[in-house]
Amino acid sequence: MTDYEPLDWPAFFQSKRQYAIPPQKDPTNIVYNLYESNAGRKHLPVIVLVHGAGHCARSFALVAQALHASPNLSLHARILCPDLRGHGETTSDDQTNLDVENLAQDLETLLLSLYGDNDGRYLDKTGKEIGRGPPNIHLVGHSMGGSIVTEVAYRNRVPNISSLFVLDMAEVVVIGKSNNINICFV
Repeated sequence: MTDYEPLDWPAFFQSKRQYAIPPQKDPTNIVYNLYESNAGRKHLPVIVLVHGAGHCARSFALVAQALHASPNLSLHARILCPDLRGHGETTSDDQTNLDVENLAQDLETLLLSLYGDNDGRYLDKTGKEIGRGPPNIHLVGHSMGGSIVTEVAYRNRVPNISSLFVLDMAEVVVIGKSNNINICFV
């Protein structure tokens, strides 16, 4: 018999946490369920993996595990996989408003809350400054998540979006650059 239970998160991510958006930024009392790797390494760029409709962040578990295991990325990037509104373990007073514009606004608010106001200094192990300001953000979306990350990038309100990857949203491949964002649709 095949087991279709969700994968247990500790095998794929380093941490899991709940993150509440302040009511003045979102009146629906949304509390995100976030899976992360390298979360404490604040100076590193962030790869944000956004799941499709009817799925949850753990649908990217194997991708997150492979990215974190990669020698090039494990030391040089953070990974963030949020459960979207109405999906996984994220909760809000409005679990049913799942249109792309609303979910894009949610993701934008989450990213700005987590990374948008970060103007601190980043130091290496010796105390030498290696960076300042918000981290570079790389958005990856699958299916509906692809529509969401595209809308967030198009709005251009989240600082330092460096790249946009859309997986399985349409049967086209487009690679280009817009607003200084590298774009890849697959």
